[in-house]
Amino acid sequence: MLVCHLFLAGKNWSSTGLVHNGFREAQTAISAHFIQREQNFSLAYPTPVLGPPWSIPMEFPLYQWTVVLVSDLTGMALPQAGKVVGLMCFYLALPGLYFVLARIPLVRWQRLLVLVCVVSCPLYLFYARAFLIETMALMLSVWFLFGYVRTGETGRPAWFAFALVVGVLAALVKVTTLLFFLLPAAAWSLHWLWCDWRATGNIRRSIVSRRVAMCVPMALLPVAVALAWVAFGDGVKAQSFAGAFLQSENLRDFNYGFGRRFDADVWRQHYDIWFGDLMTWPVLGTWMLLAVLFARNWWRHLLVALACFMIVQAIFPLLYAFHAYYYVANAWILMVAFGLVAVAMLESRLPRMIAWGLIVALNVGQVGYAAFHYGPQLSEEKPGNLQLIEAIQRATDAEDVLIIAGDDWSSVLPYYTQRRALMLRTGVEDNREYLTQAFATLQDYTVGALVVQGNQRFNAALIGQVRDVLKTDGRVAFSWNDVDVYLAQSTRDRVVAELLGTLDAPEIEVKAWQAGQVGKEVFLSSVPLRYRWMFAGIDPLPSKYFTESPLARYEQEKRSYFDAQPPKRLWFRLPAGDHVFSVEIGILPGAYADSLAHGDRTDGIQVVLTEERSGGDPRVLYTQEVNPRDRYDQRGMLKLKHEFTLEAEADIVFSVSAGPHNNAARDWTIMGPLSFR
Repeated sequence: MLVCHLFLAGKNWSSTGLVHNGFREAQTAISAHFIQREQNFSLAYPTPVLGPPWSIPMEFPLYQWTVVLVSDLTGMALPQAGKVVGLMCFYLALPGLYFVLARIPLVRWQRLLVLVCVVSCPLYLFYARAFLIETMALMLSVWFLFGYVRTGETGRPAWFAFALVVGVLAALVKVTTLLFFLLPAAAWSLHWLWCDWRATGNIRRSIVSRRVAMCVPMALLPVAVALAWVAFGDGVKAQSFAGAFLQSENLRDFNYGFGRRFDADVWRQHYDIWFGDLMTWPVLGTWMLLAVLFARNWWRHLLVALACFMIVQAIFPLLYAFHAYYYVANAWILMVAFGLVAVAMLESRLPRMIAWGLIVALNVGQVGYAAFHYGPQLSEEKPGNLQLIEAIQRATDAEDVLIIAGDDWSSVLPYYTQRRALMLRTGVEDNREYLTQAFATLQDYTVGALVVQGNQRFNAALIGQVRDVLKTDGRVAFSWNDVDVYLAQSTRDRVVAELLGTLDAPEIEVKAWQAGQVGKEVFLSSVPLRYRWMFAGIDPLPSKYFTESPLARYEQEKRSYFDAQPPKRLWFRLPAGDHVFSVEIGILPGAYADSLAHGDRTDGIQVVLTEERSGGDPRVLYTQEVNPRDRYDQRGMLKLKHEFTLEAEADIVFSVSAGPHNNAARDWTIMGPLSFR
């Protein structure tokens, strides 16, 4: 199972994409990047996404320091170094868990069988390679639990010191993970106290007192150190105007789920993780049935494991509900319960071949589900917005600052572009007083670009304030999907010219030139020659065009089509005489798929050919409704043809518009060759 785990974890190893949890991974990764870039190993380590002083310390940076050290010593890129550290921490947690299981007690083969269930858990097949602190916190906490138990068993100072050291490190890396491990530690402590209390004679009180004096410091000292770290982090965050909201007192309600602990939607999120990341219903149902049939001798251990698994989610309901990676801390104990059921099966009278068959089938099912569920994500070679990233890197200097709105305070774009950023988190984009103060913190820095996405692209007040305060050019420099990028007045024209001339990214290049060209009639004579390939297959070339979305080509079945998403209009200057018009046009199948509700499907488009006459009303030459939702014969690519005669030279307008109800939803139209003969 370890070989299988390593094989799947090594899938697409060279990938630079953050596919496990982009928001959180990028926050960790950008810290590691700037620690390495600046050789800044201070406790107030850089996370430059919320403006100066560029530090908002969350966890103690032991993981980031380790990743940077591995990268520096081996020459390995940071994304791969992060994977190495994450995987090694997971694998080093397994021996600690092996020794913990010996205290239950389980014999060697039983412990190994339980670990099989842990290693086959889909969550650990996915998150063990993530650029996250989770597996380091898991490793340290597992060894803390082992040290805690050994101290309770032997009373030796060496084990006590070991437990304190790894406990403090675990609390610093991620205190919520350590707090979960205090639950099984508490269960062991209660068991010891019960046994101590049953001791007879005058030594009972003395034994209990020694036990308490030994266990309480092991639990409280790491927590006290973690609280001291939180206080330090709060002090650093308080110095950041834009990052002050991350102080612990502002996050308390979210961290502990106050007011939403019993919210059905929250627990529905937990449910989705249980049966989307940890297991499937068939696996759980089979284990439960087998537990009822065979695990009678282990029911106390099973109840303790399940109680620990659930209690921590009740303590931190929102953290676990909205962040699947939090389950790295507690998923193992649920898998231990499954492993104990497997042990019980092999101890029962069930024939060995049947027992082993069930055990193998369930664990292989877990691995197979992990490969199916996570495979597409792990196959991603590079971030999907690579062209935007490259364009921003070319348009700005390494020391420039980005102002980004419309992406909350996500570190994803700053990490990939390797730029410092002032993220305008959700809710502050319209607060002019806040923006004025936030922008004032950047007075000693060069702002390279304003990046707005989603609805913030239409926030004229925000864009205007950035322009006025930071001298950012008021024209869009280039776009990518729903992202617009504005550059400084002093650099915009030069940068756009360089992008158009050197960047190997057609989507970015075309949109860079097209910024400000949509929504109005554009003469082809004003279109640079290098972009006229967009009209490939159209003969003759139009004299002008109108579109409300950037010009684009669509690739399907190894053919290239013109994106005719309505509204589109093309003007052609044709001489007098007889003409034959032909076009190949169709709506993409996804727009009318059977899986969509009828009302959500496209209601079709209207293709119209019109003659524009000077001093007179337009004359409609041809019209055709295309509605593949209701007409099966209009599915796929249609070849339309029409013959007409012009008495004099005229402008002919070919237009694609929304259907008869003027509903453009899912009117995903593509067009092949268009010609006038």
